[in-house]
Amino acid sequence: MMRRGSHLLAALVALSLSACWSGGSPPPVLGSAQVVADFDSYALRRVALLPLEGIDPSLAESRALATTLGSEFAQRTGLELLVLTHAEVSEVPTMSPHRKGGFDARTIIELGKRHRLDALLVATLVERKAYPPQRIALQVDLVSTETGLSLWYGRIQADAGEGRTQRAVQAWVQQSAESQEADWKVVLLSPQRFYRFACYEVLRQFQGG
Repeated sequence: MMRRGSHLLAALVALSLSACWSGGSPPPVLGSAQVVADFDSYALRRVALLPLEGIDPSLAESRALATTLGSEFAQRTGLELLVLTHAEVSEVPTMSPHRKGGFDARTIIELGKRHRLDALLVATLVERKAYPPQRIALQVDLVSTETGLSLWYGRIQADAGEGRTQRAVQAWVQQSAESQEADWKVVLLSPQRFYRFACYEVLRQFQGG
């Protein structure tokens, strides 16, 4: 308990000393994205999100994190999104695109046929430190169920102890209609809100891609 308390105290001190984003310039871009050249040629209507990798799928938190990401994706794209449960894909091997560098096309295509999908959303929590100063690394792929190839790839790394992350969070709180937090510093201390910010930030790159 003493160690956790010291982490929190250090985070609060860092926040009190951090510079505020004035809104006079664009906020920092924390993520990166890549999109295939012929992205517009794919007809995307129905997409499914697989259970998040990097977290035990049997935990209730796993479903909650997937639902948050799925909600952000559906809202930003307007596509029909199905959040698949672990039971629905229990026979599917772990994709691990951040380690394997690709996907098993046969598995992707079979899932697409079974659930009548145009694409799969595959997300991996590469890193998550849920106590202050928080850190998160999130990778998201949109994979065609026709070819098994990734159409869009996005990744974000955010460290709540860094000034650029703090400025990006402040901008999100001030600009996002979905975020009603009065104090942006609360986001840096809340695992749920910080994760939600990460989902927003990586999917903001989807629009950019």
